[in-house]
Amino acid sequence: MDFLTSSKKLLQTLAFTATFAISSTAQAGLIFDEADLGDFDDFNPVTLALAEGTNQVLGNAFLRKTTQGAWEFDVDPFLFRIADGFTLNAIRYSALAEAPEGSILEIGYGLKSGSSLLSTSKIDLLSWSVQNIFTDAKSYASGLYSFSQLYLSTNFEGRPWRYTIEFDVVSNNPAPVNAPGTLLLLSGVFGLLAWRRRNQ
Repeated sequence: MDFLTSSKKLLQTLAFTATFAISSTAQAGLIFDEADLGDFDDFNPVTLALAEGTNQVLGNAFLRKTTQGAWEFDVDPFLFRIADGFTLNAIRYSALAEAPEGSILEIGYGLKSGSSLLSTSKIDLLSWSVQNIFTDAKSYASGLYSFSQLYLSTNFEGRPWRYTIEFDVVSNNPAPVNAPGTLLLLSGVFGLLAWRRRNQ
């Protein structure tokens, strides 16, 4: 392997290392999916532990009439815990719901700490867009919170819909990223390649 080839391989390796170091914020990933773990229990809510990064919850909800003619609404409540030393700084909701033209399908969500209602958000399920919710506060500190659907406003009996909720959690004391050292190595390799080309 000649000098130029080996230098290029070294450059590729260092470039990958630098990219990873700069963008290596922890991604908590998928933490609950109703399709795999079953429906959220309306009477015994599960507690989800949020990790640093983006925590994703996937679920299915519905509004339908029972055989007795009463409306049945899938509330999908759950609890989530933010560990000490971390902060929740964003919650996003998106859904894929279908309805006839002119339909209304809006849902109200509530966020509680204990018995205290901290925030509510109304979501248009037919917008097919990512919506930031519970923006009354810029962030939420460590603790146990409850999350549930409070009401549904609609003018038709809709089909079940699939939704995604994302929770962004950050550390209060993030570890420093040693990017300058990696960039210094990269600049050295660039210099070696430039010198090699000039002397060929």
